[in-house]
Amino acid sequence: MLERYSEFIVQRRRLVILVMIVITIVLGYFIRFMKINPDLTSYLPRQDPVVKLFDKIGIEYGGNLLALVALEADDIFDARAISDINDLTTAFKTIDGVSYVMSITNVLDIKAGEDGIEIGRLIDQYNLPTSEQELSDLKQYAMSKDMYRGRLLSEDGKAALIICRLRQDADEIGIARQIKRIVAQNDIDAKTYFAGVPSMMHEISNMIINDLMILLPLVALLIVIILFVSFRSLHGVTLPVIAVGMSTVWTLGLMSMLNVAVSIVSDIIPVILFAVGSAYSIHVISRLGEGPREPIDPRARFQQHAQSLSRVILPVTLAAFTTMVGFVSFVFGSYLTTIREFGIFATCGVLFAYIISVTFVPAVVSLMDTTERSRKRSAGMPHAIFRKFSQGLQKYARIAIAVSVVFIVMAVLGIPRIQRKVDILDYFKPGTEPVAICGIHRRYPINRRTGALADSRTPSSDIELKTF
Repeated sequence: MLERYSEFIVQRRRLVILVMIVITIVLGYFIRFMKINPDLTSYLPRQDPVVKLFDKIGIEYGGNLLALVALEADDIFDARAISDINDLTTAFKTIDGVSYVMSITNVLDIKAGEDGIEIGRLIDQYNLPTSEQELSDLKQYAMSKDMYRGRLLSEDGKAALIICRLRQDADEIGIARQIKRIVAQNDIDAKTYFAGVPSMMHEISNMIINDLMILLPLVALLIVIILFVSFRSLHGVTLPVIAVGMSTVWTLGLMSMLNVAVSIVSDIIPVILFAVGSAYSIHVISRLGEGPREPIDPRARFQQHAQSLSRVILPVTLAAFTTMVGFVSFVFGSYLTTIREFGIFATCGVLFAYIISVTFVPAVVSLMDTTERSRKRSAGMPHAIFRKFSQGLQKYARIAIAVSVVFIVMAVLGIPRIQRKVDILDYFKPGTEPVAICGIHRRYPINRRTGALADSRTPSSDIELKTF
């Protein structure tokens, strides 16, 4: 059976190459519609009780996502700072998807009067205080009230919050971009910080794109270098990279066709395919390159390629199958939807890399007819090193087994010491906006339930220091 399959691939090599290229073009077209999902809350199953409650609260109370902008100055009760807060508050209201905006310039002020309770505005946004006396009186009054101090204002009066509540159906990332654009356009004098789920989602979205833009070329370059050192031939370098690139296109195209967005977990799939999937093509190329150095007639060369392919298919199949089984375990062993999606499409990616390696790659190798050139490279230094290494393992087999057993035992003993930790801040590099906002969170903690700055009397269970 394997012989017949191998003969078909070699005999119909042009047709095989054409079919593989057409599939790649079709699936590659759908990549343009690829979406990115940075919403960490969507990684939980929709039937999870916490998710259901979260959605219900958002529907009943006009959204449960808060976009926060913190302004920090030497004294927030400065005419310029008050003007900046008012301008931003007014501008944020015009953003589509924002249900309401609250800051010290539009918050309701409730106080006891001569005739009972008086309700007004803390600051008249159409007549902002400008004189030192007005600003001093405002600061003294606002800092004396618990409903402002530690909520919309920090304890030391050097920071203030602008809170934007988003509707349930709002475009969180788009709103985060608009907020940052508005802040940049207004030339704010105070230091500004962005927090809240929308800001975090915007940053994660940028991270996913940057990871794909940086990691893929870097991994491809490293693999090219390794292949060049090993094969020292054009087809030995380019074919594995092309094959893995095709499998990556197939995988991402399939995800796009099925409307599955790329997450902070699944964005690593292309890198995994380059690292794992290239091995299958390398095995096939290496096996097909084994043969006599002297020229042989085309019919004999055709038979040689078919026989070499039939011998290598089984080990490559077993290698791919064991890898796919490992990724499939994520599908059945994980509660998070994003991990299951990663398992599904990583398995598909490995399967695609395997299919391309036993169809497209041998067809191209046979078409290029590089038997003699592939044979010549076997005398290179890397092969001599690996040959000596193999001879050493055979000579000192008992020692090698003993060392392996020691490492295995040490690894098993270390398993109980594994600790679980979920800290969203650890997902970000130092210097990124989420890490920068952490500094003001520690000085001016944000109340988890209200989104306001929390004072020292806020229960610790309500304070979120390191997440948004």
